[in-house]
Amino acid sequence: MFIFIIWIIFAVVVGAIAKGKGLSGIGFFLLSILLSPLIGLIVALVIPANKQSCS
Repeated sequence: MFIFIIWIIFAVVVGAIAKGKGLSGIGFFLLSILLSPLIGLIVALVIPANKQSCS
């Protein structure tokens, strides 16, 4: 049970990092839940930030 809680917490952190870069936070959260928070973190850090201008 403890491992499950830690898994969820790390998945939320990955989602927050992705959201801060302008990416889909929920998508990265789900990716981290399904695969691994470590894989989700690596993908979130490797993908460049979404810098679309609002025009």
